[in-house]
Amino acid sequence: MIKLQLYTILLSLFALLVQCPVLVSASTQPKNLLAHGYFLAESVCGPADSPMSDLVNLSSMAALEEATFGDYKKGSVSMTFESSNNSAISGSAADTEWDSFFPKNKGFISQDIENNTVLYSISGFHAMHCLDTARRVLEVHYNVASNASKTKVNNDAVYGSYYHIHHCLIYLREMVTCTADPALEHHIYFANGTASFGGDGTKHECRDFNALYNISDQSHEAAKMACGGSDE
Repeated sequence: MIKLQLYTILLSLFALLVQCPVLVSASTQPKNLLAHGYFLAESVCGPADSPMSDLVNLSSMAALEEATFGDYKKGSVSMTFESSNNSAISGSAADTEWDSFFPKNKGFISQDIENNTVLYSISGFHAMHCLDTARRVLEVHYNVASNASKTKVNNDAVYGSYYHIHHCLIYLREMVTCTADPALEHHIYFANGTASFGGDGTKHECRDFNALYNISDQSHEAAKMACGGSDE
């Protein structure tokens, strides 16, 4: 009888521990850590084969975002959408063009937290990554991809997976609904019989992408120097 009571007490204590998990390590309880306002972050200074490092409190992200991007968010620039005919259509030329939209660190912001330099992903570059991923997968599908894209898509089980593409499509859909651009568009027909796609040549009020690029790039350089390395 006593043994049964002890067993019942132990089960009750275990149930309480499961309901109120302690912050132990990233590998043991990632879901609970996330639910309690924490997420895994990458360390610039950490070993290359183990990019996941410290736990970072999500509540600190709003303050960091305001301090870093407060002035950036207040401004806007006018942008005229170019014809897609002006861009490289596929292959190595397209790879080079798309790569030019990414800073050296692929679009992160660095912050020192508890003696670690931590990388936060910048949403605009996450979206650019998703578009670039979908582009590479499509080029492989239509057999117009560069060897680099073929390797990336075919050799990485996650990168070229349907699950990854699905995530990217939903993320991009959310980005579009977030932006909700009201600019009006129309097909333009010319006297010589040619036409432009809807959207070509239209003006939009946009955030300054070059400024965002520079913020990420400067953060990358500062983080590398703080780690005792070069800014390359």
